[in-house]
Parts: sequence; structure tokens; C-alpha cells
Amino acid sequence: AIGVLFNDQLSYAFTDPHDITFLRGISTECEKEGANIVLIPLKNNDPQRLDTLTAIVDGYILNAPYKSNPAIRKALTRGLPTVVVDFDAPEHPSVLTNDREMMRAVVSHLLSLGHRHIAIVTFPRAEGDGEIFLLDTEFPDENYVADQRILGCRDAFDAAGISQAGVLVCETVNSEDGGGRAAERLLRRRPDLTALVCFSDRLAFGAIAQCEALGLAVPGRMSVTGFDGIDPPGGQPSALRLTTVRQNAFEKGRRAAEI
Repeated sequence: AIGVLFNDQLSYAFTDPHDITFLRGISTECEKEGANIVLIPLKNNDPQRLDTLTAIVDGYILNAPYKSNPAIRKALTRGLPTVVVDFDAPEHPSVLTNDREMMRAVVSHLLSLGHRHIAIVTFPRAEGDGEIFLLDTEFPDENYVADQRILGCRDAFDAAGISQAGVLVCETVNSEDGGGRAAERLLRRRPDLTALVCFSDRLAFGAIAQCEALGLAVPGRMSVTGFDGIDPPGGQPSALRLTTVRQNAFEKGRRAAEI
């Protein structure tokens, strides 16, 4: 069996569109080989249960976890076949998206449109975080995806000669509600914002809803960008086409299982 370790609670794997597609890619490859999948959520209140789950697997796929999580550190030292996805572990095979370059392109696009009052909405850089901080703030590279996307944003602002110290970043849970709360917090702090760079489409959809609830038309008054290329909540097409980075979550999962 392949153990798939991921940062959130078990229900997240069945509600997040990106992770659903990612797991479908893994399961497609596992079906070919007659292998099973064991989902191992790292937000687990029962450490003994977590140990039981990890003990029954023959190998791991680590899906964008936090580096210092004890379960991740233990998995990496067990000596089992391990593939890392969106995670920095040079000693193991990996499946990575060029997050830094893609985020640089997104921010550069907004800057080319004339935006100068831009803020960023990210999922937490480390477990339990939920701060508002400035883009030039130094922090440990605890989460590969958040780290790479932050670096891409910095690259774009540096190339445009815009100070990172003037750009706010808000951490929040990766959900529509989280994106809405982050947008509200940022706009309360900086009412002159004209663009929000969101590190996932779920965050972006929530931010758009909050902007519209505040009477800020999107894209007329506010521009919002995402990352992933998922469908809007409810699966219904939206009249508003989100500017986003489309990544192939299915292929990431399939390739990780194949390796």
C-alpha cells in the first residue's frame, strides 16, 4: 500500500478540488498495479492512530507537507520508497511545479496592467500561522509551495523596482472562507488596494466574493488572481473568468504513483 501524507484533516482530501484530482491520478496508477492507498492526514488528534497508519504502508507519497512535522520526519527516516510532491527533499524522487516562475509571471502581469497597490493571500507558511506580514519578512522555508510562490512574487516586484516592504501578505486557511477573511483583513488595512494575488483558486474565489460583498467590482475596481485552474464552487461556470495558473493535478498524482 502507498501512504499519502498531506497537511490537513481527512475531510480535506474529499473537499478540495485540487487534492481530489491529485488522488484520482494516484488511484489510476495504483489500479494498474493492484496497489492500495492509505490516506494519512497530518492534522490528526490521535498520534497512536497516525503511527498505526504509517506502519501498514510499503512506501510514501508526501504531498506538500510542512518539513518539521514529526510524522514527515519519521517517514523520511524509515527507509521506504518515497516520492515527494511539491516538497524539497533532494535525496528522494520528486514531482514539482515551477511555482516560483509561475508566480513571478502572475505578478508581472498585474504590474504590466498598471497595478501598484497589490497584496498577497497565501496558505500558512508554517503550521498554525495566520499572520499579516510584509513581503520582505524573512521566514524559514517550512513549506515548499508557499516559499517558492513568495519568492516568485519577490522576483516580480524586484524586477519592477517596487519595494517589497510596501506589499502586505496575509496567511489564511486554504478555503473560500479563508480567502474571504483574508481579503477583508487586507482591505481594512489598505483600502487603496487594487489587486489581490491569491496562492490558490479557492482563496481567489473567496476573495472575489468578499470584494463584491463590499461593493468592489471585480475586475472593475479590483483584480484577483488564483493558482490551480479549478472550477468555481458548486461546479457551475462563472461569468467571471479567473486569471490563474492551471496545473495538472491529475498528472502530478499519476506520475508520483508511477515513480
